[in-house]
Amino acid sequence: MELSKKVGYVRGLMAGLSIDESTAEGKVLAAMADVLEEMADEIEMVEDAMEGMAEALAEVENIKETLSDMYDGDELDDDDFDDDDDDEFELVDDEDEITLDFGDLKLNGKKVPGS
Repeated sequence: MELSKKVGYVRGLMAGLSIDESTAEGKVLAAMADVLEEMADEIEMVEDAMEGMAEALAEVENIKETLSDMYDGDELDDDDFDDDDDDEFELVDDEDEITLDFGDLKLNGKKVPGS
């Protein structure tokens, strides 16, 4: 069960017990429920961000594999890459989707697929 649903369940239990929030104990329990709700929201945001970063990392790994397949096995150095100032690294976060845009990435004069 998601954390936010568990917090909702706890709030439901509190309502079922008819806890009076004007008492000291009721105020403490209500404040604890508020804190739990905020923590659940933050944790879910962090989990979403981690999921997006995992997807971005997988895409970088795919590009790395493509580069490895294209190159003949010799060591790479800076001269092997076409360095264009117009090609910029860009990370775009569209709410639920993270996209990596490398521009027109080239290796040994050849355009890297997917770039």
